[in-house]
Amino acid sequence: MAQSYSFTVREDVIRLHEAGHSMVSISLELGIHYNTVRSLVKRYKLQGRDGMYPRYDRCGRTRSQSSELSYRLVRWYKHHHSGWGVAYILMHIREKYPDLAMCVSRVYERRLRADNLLSMPRNPPLLNKYHPPTSVLPNDTWQVDAKEQIVTLDGKPSCYLTFTDEKTGSVLAAHVFPL
Repeated sequence: MAQSYSFTVREDVIRLHEAGHSMVSISLELGIHYNTVRSLVKRYKLQGRDGMYPRYDRCGRTRSQSSELSYRLVRWYKHHHSGWGVAYILMHIREKYPDLAMCVSRVYERRLRADNLLSMPRNPPLLNKYHPPTSVLPNDTWQVDAKEQIVTLDGKPSCYLTFTDEKTGSVLAAHVFPL
């Protein structure tokens, strides 16, 4: 794996090379890979002392112009339709611009989250539902319950309806209906 060496190590490579040591011996002495020593010496010969500085601007992946364009488009859609998910947004973009190169939805989700643009929680809290108070006195509230497709002892399918007092739990009435 690539590794960045400190400026003092880079100076040691150049100092040993100018002292007449071979690149192989420098590599073994400092514990640096031969190709690293060779590229440092080559950059020093071409650019001088400026070639010894690390090039952090070249670190990481570069994004293509079409990738940036598609991300800007996803970001625009997300701004105007904050309730839409990224997959739904990508579906709309693919319908409208079929030739545009697109990444996987997870890439856009990760970038939107890094830019703090995914404001919608994954599972928004449920709204409180109204629960009526329980009855205090008998006959305040009745419950009506229907049971369907019950087979009686003589084999006939039927259904029945019961009326129950909520406070006492007593059955007030029951009616049986044939199907």
